[in-house]
Amino acid sequence: MLIEKQMRQCKVFSKATGQWAKWGRTRVGKNNTKNTISVNMPAYLNQVRGSKKFQGDFTQYFKSELSRIPKLHADALQNYVKEIRVVDENEPSRYNRKTRILYLKATAGKGDLTHELGHALETMLELYNDPEYKKVRDSGLSEKISVFSKEIKTEVREGNREIRYLDNEKFLSTYQGFINKVDSQGNEWITKDGNLNTNVLIEYFSEGYRYYCTNPKLLKKKDKALFDFIAGIS
Repeated sequence: MLIEKQMRQCKVFSKATGQWAKWGRTRVGKNNTKNTISVNMPAYLNQVRGSKKFQGDFTQYFKSELSRIPKLHADALQNYVKEIRVVDENEPSRYNRKTRILYLKATAGKGDLTHELGHALETMLELYNDPEYKKVRDSGLSEKISVFSKEIKTEVREGNREIRYLDNEKFLSTYQGFINKVDSQGNEWITKDGNLNTNVLIEYFSEGYRYYCTNPKLLKKKDKALFDFIAGIS
């Protein structure tokens, strides 16, 4: 990652935290998941609404999830995410980019909160407009993927809801290759020439972030480019 890009990211985090990041935490390739420092739990918990709905010890779950996230990320996200709401188990966990509210399913498991915080992080850093991030995302994919390609698969979920996903060996889960109907700019998933618009791979970063925090060795093995990119913003 270019030094100029690293400094830009430092400024973004600095704006969110009110402090300058130390250079040692922005060095490319440095795995900071081992160097996390306990975050300010009381302050974080003040942002939570509906924790009694959670099926289990919410404080312990919350602490466990945050302990895996690099402190610099946690500090910045604490100021960026406006609120965390625990919702009923029949509702999905999700992050609203416009309101900056994170919704956490009452039955959330390991890495689920981390995944949603990954969405908040990519939004804060405006990764969808970042050429370097797009290069990482598209690395290992075919240059042009026809909508009729065998790489694009469909799967029927609950309620007979059909979803599309891209099948690629670098993905750590089917969900990481999820194909949304539109990208962040409202463009359709199919380009004018009938190929996949890779900007609709909206779960690529957040699912990779989940593994960066919960199973970094696997992420590094399957997708070193993404591992190094995330490490570069640590």
